Amino acid sequence: MDNGAAASSRKRIFGMLATEKIPFIGYHMVGYVEPLGTGFRFVPVSYQFLI
Repeated sequence: MDNGAAASSRKRIFGMLATEKIPFIGYHMVGYVEPLGTGFRFVPVSYQFLI
C-alpha cells in the first residue's frame, strides 16, 4: 500500500465532503466533515429512521 497516496486520497475526499457539504455516512454514524486547521473533523448529526 502506498501510504502517501492513501493520505492524499483521504484529504481530497474529505475536502470534497466539506466543500460540498455532502453527508458522510459510515456503518453506524451519520454526519458531516468540516475543515479544522490543517485537517478535518467529523460533526455528527442526530437521525431517526421511521420504520
